[in-house]
Amino acid sequence: MVASQAELLLCASRPSSSTQSLLWRDLAADVDDWSPLIDAAFRHGIGSLLCDRLVSLGGDCVADDLKVAAAQHLNWRRDANHSGLQQLYGVLDALRGAGIRALPFKGPTLSEAYGNIAHRDFRDLDVLVHEPDFARTLVVLEDLGYELPTRHLAPYQLQSYHRRVRQDALFPTAGLTVEPHCGLAQLSFGLDLPVPELFARASEQPLGGRFFAQMSAEDTFLTLALHGGKERWKRLIWLSDVAHFVQAKPDLDWDEIEARARAHGLTTSINLAINLAMKLLSVSFPVEAVRRAVGDRRALQLCRTVQETIEHFEVSVQRREWFEVKKFHWSLLARPRERLSFLSGLINDVRLEDYEAANLSPRLSWLYPAIKAWRRISGQAARDRSLN
Repeated sequence: MVASQAELLLCASRPSSSTQSLLWRDLAADVDDWSPLIDAAFRHGIGSLLCDRLVSLGGDCVADDLKVAAAQHLNWRRDANHSGLQQLYGVLDALRGAGIRALPFKGPTLSEAYGNIAHRDFRDLDVLVHEPDFARTLVVLEDLGYELPTRHLAPYQLQSYHRRVRQDALFPTAGLTVEPHCGLAQLSFGLDLPVPELFARASEQPLGGRFFAQMSAEDTFLTLALHGGKERWKRLIWLSDVAHFVQAKPDLDWDEIEARARAHGLTTSINLAINLAMKLLSVSFPVEAVRRAVGDRRALQLCRTVQETIEHFEVSVQRREWFEVKKFHWSLLARPRERLSFLSGLINDVRLEDYEAANLSPRLSWLYPAIKAWRRISGQAARDRSLN
């Protein structure tokens, strides 16, 4: 993708302003074929933001049929998001009725920051619960009609799997997938925020037309930085979330954000988020937050890595991709404690297919990491043979 097209994507990702509108018109005037840009925008999760910009263009920069299609998509997205919000209400009400405290996050909760429910695409519904409530949460969701694909595992396997990945996904007969979490990242990532602290600082906040307990604004920013780093910031929607959220929350306590980040090993993560948001989306931050971010050499190096790859949209499944992901994750870890946790998680990480490959008794469950290693080695050997 050429530089002007990349700049158009970045421009579409930024919060609207008169300056951005003028820049958008200037850049759009030079576009001959919108197809690659639209395709890239939807892969980056900012398709609705791009459609909104297309609808707002005056003159003959964009063909009328393209404007009509963009408007139709926004109407569809608005209806789909309203439907998803009602689905989330049902999940939260059911959990509350079962005595389970839950915090919705990502997806619909970020629509408030965008100022228009149609502007923030989401494909699933995420809720955070306390770890002791996780098994009951799955049962409540199953009683609502959601299907749990991992239910075929033995109880101890399912418990072990959830302890490692800290989430699962349940599928409805119609609607969005629901993903309950008992942590913000799997154990092998090495970083997380203590769930009890997130609940302790939560408060009732608007979600569409109703009020539900949600994370504090400072914890939400930390969550955005944690999630973006975990995913290597490879989709612009996560950076757009940061930009819109910071604009919508001008009273964020940046000293508190820095203190919580420092306490939990997330300093590089938040500094990376700030550097990326400043450089790519022109987001303004308080002077002290900027000083800390630009003084973090580890975060600056990671920022350059993301900037250099922002135009590459395909996700590889080769071993090199896995290595690059883990290398990026390792670079986010500044303290020995988190690095030790990362290495331990890497060694003991077991995937769903590893549990499915062997039905070991609980006394032999410690062998699953060895089974994982054998499956990876034998699988790679088979792929190598097929190439010869």
